[in-house]
Amino acid sequence: MKTLVVYYSNSGRTRCVAETIARELSADIEEIEEKRPRPTYRRGNGEKTGGGGIARAAGAAVLGLGSGIKKATHSVADYDMVIVGTPVWAGSVSPAARSYLKQQKKSLPQVAFFCTRKGEATPRIFKQMGALAGKEPIATASVAADDVNSGAYEADVSTLTARLRGEK
Repeated sequence: MKTLVVYYSNSGRTRCVAETIARELSADIEEIEEKRPRPTYRRGNGEKTGGGGIARAAGAAVLGLGSGIKKATHSVADYDMVIVGTPVWAGSVSPAARSYLKQQKKSLPQVAFFCTRKGEATPRIFKQMGALAGKEPIATASVAADDVNSGAYEADVSTLTARLRGEK
């Protein structure tokens, strides 16, 4: 099955998970890039934070707003499955991932979703993504940010990829 992993990442956590999924599935990978990049959100050890830009991004996510994104380099029509990943911002899909799903809605084949989050796992994010994609996902994974930071996220990824390969 020809698979594409597409993701948006601001802090690098969603990128890390996406790269692991792509490696486990021997899938192609593509980053959703905003035309006007947001301030990077990172904490600790003097790493830069996004300040007010992050608050505006969270507000846009809650309001269901998209953002201007660069043209995708891969055509989803060339794939049997597309796996889309997003960070959870204020309990919602990131604006960039929202825009991607809306743009690709009519061309998407089977889909699976994953998210990275700071709080508790919530099925709301996957309902939002399904509505935007116009499809129910065949599998989902919700990965805690702390697990990505510690490297403990790989079990979540293995569970997702096993389901996508039809394993138990």
